[in-house]
Amino acid sequence: MHLRWRGLELPANIIPDPKSRTSTFSRFTAEPFEPGFGTTIGNSLRRVLLSSIEGAAITKVKIKGVTHEFSTIPGVLEDVVDIILNIKGIVVAMDGEGPRTMRLSAEGPGDVTAELIECDATIEIINPEKVIATLTDKIDFDIEFTVEKGRGYMPATEQLAKQGEQVIGEIPIDASRTRSISISSSPSRRAAATCPRPSSWPSRVSKSSARFRSTRSSRQCSACASRPRTLASVSRPTIRS
Repeated sequence: MHLRWRGLELPANIIPDPKSRTSTFSRFTAEPFEPGFGTTIGNSLRRVLLSSIEGAAITKVKIKGVTHEFSTIPGVLEDVVDIILNIKGIVVAMDGEGPRTMRLSAEGPGDVTAELIECDATIEIINPEKVIATLTDKIDFDIEFTVEKGRGYMPATEQLAKQGEQVIGEIPIDASRTRSISISSSPSRRAAATCPRPSSWPSRVSKSSARFRSTRSSRQCSACASRPRTLASVSRPTIRS
């Protein structure tokens, strides 16, 4: 018995989507892939990008009058834990190497947003509308941020291990330099146009037939992606009353 091998189908090009492009988001499409390879290669590419793309994030904060993250601040609606969670949501972009320092000074009452952060020209706040805290009384609210550049995700425990000793009043936070990368795959247009849809099958089927139907249609999609078939040539499972 001789096996007949054929070359793997590889994507011809990568197509950007200009309509979806913003300052923080962009979508690209690569097609076509060999049946079953889209998800495999996509997940591998996602993991590589998450661990390799360089970016900046806030790694440490100092809040006036706070010695640890489980404190509360009089005149502030949120506790320190919630404030740190809000700070994690601040997206920053930084040019150059080395840590940078940003400062925020606000007076209540009112909302404190990332727009009030003072920084030099090498740092840009991508989402200045992000709410950090809500001041309920007329108090002074001061925060000092440390921004560092790097790759991937760095938890606060890893920062403490590298630093050795924690400075009193300095709170390390989990830093995610790469915010989000998602990969999705779908059958090619040729497979979608020739494969039977679940709605085309009879509705009166047993549980075993329903499982067979799902397996059959998924296998057929893989086959149609490389060798299209008409709907009439696809056999259907036998239905027993």
